[in-house]
Amino acid sequence: MPFRTATLKHLLDLVQDLTDEHGEQFPVAFSSDYGDHSHTEQLLPIELEATVKMAVESGYSDSGYAAHEPEAGEDEDERGVEVVVIS
Repeated sequence: MPFRTATLKHLLDLVQDLTDEHGEQFPVAFSSDYGDHSHTEQLLPIELEATVKMAVESGYSDSGYAAHEPEAGEDEDERGVEVVVIS
């Protein structure tokens, strides 16, 4: 299953549109489905730390992917797709 997500360009365009609409001081957060019966939307504060990691398939994650930091000598096929992870 290919990892599908927004690009930095899409994120920048969205931020610019939101800034134009709400101003620069409007608070932001990420959200995810808590996974309970009523699909509670949990909010995740953003600390503005960005790292590059690998998106690898994972049966443990509801999204089907987990962030992974490759180890030395790891096979290229097991590495996944490079992504910017914002936390």
